[in-house]
Amino acid sequence: MNLKHLLLIIFLSPIINQKIHAQEWNEFANTAYYSKANLELKLHSENKNRVVCMGNSITEGWVNIRPEFFNNRDYINRGIGGQTTPQMLIRFRPDVIDLNPKVVIILAGTNDIAGNTGYTSLETIIGNIKSMAEIANANGIGYIFTVNGNYAVNQARLYIGTKFTMNVELSTQFVRDLNNNVIDGVLNLKTLALRHADTGNYDIIATRRGKSVIQSKFSALVTNNNLDTLSIENTEKSGEFVAKVFGFSDTTRIQIVSDYPTPVNIINMELKGKFTQTYTSLNT
Repeated sequence: MNLKHLLLIIFLSPIINQKIHAQEWNEFANTAYYSKANLELKLHSENKNRVVCMGNSITEGWVNIRPEFFNNRDYINRGIGGQTTPQMLIRFRPDVIDLNPKVVIILAGTNDIAGNTGYTSLETIIGNIKSMAEIANANGIGYIFTVNGNYAVNQARLYIGTKFTMNVELSTQFVRDLNNNVIDGVLNLKTLALRHADTGNYDIIATRRGKSVIQSKFSALVTNNNLDTLSIENTEKSGEFVAKVFGFSDTTRIQIVSDYPTPVNIINMELKGKFTQTYTSLNT
């Protein structure tokens, strides 16, 4: 046997194996999905205030559901349906870093929990997302927001998302008999007691016809001096809150309102008041 040929085969074997593994990883992450679009973007597009959206089918479908959000803006969608965090981490460089954005939005984790690429622990999911954030940070991709303070204090939590107002209006209250028939009378409501679990701040608003509005606030707000001027909204594990109503049921509007970032979970409600039955007499 020719010794030179033998040495050449031995030397080339690791290189061939590396190419095969690289190809497998690229296929696993589907790095070719946006390769043509990425090339055209780098050749023909100016990068001013570029934002790249990295994610799964929710991200990928965003451009179809809200195309006006992407029109005439340097917002680049790089979502691939069904993908998990290890797949996103592999393609993070060609689909995010190489496009040189100012900001990256990452939506990930849903398909990991679904097991699309096999079982993945929560620690691994969090680690993959942290790795993407660290890679972005190392390449000068800016933050969407920054908050100062020590959030390890008292196990404080931050809530991130779009703020909206929850508004639940209770239906008009009646007194019924055992046959479920409404009994004629006057129902004067006094208080509304609510049982809640894992709940943040909320308000009870009683709007009474011809009288002033009564607003009762439940607050689980915790302020820590170590957080400078920032207040962290806390949640109460389990508790009860009693709000004043003081109005007739047919002329009082009762609402449960929350525009706070924390969740509201009401598990039971009880109205207390006084009912006076009225009788109709027929004269013959």
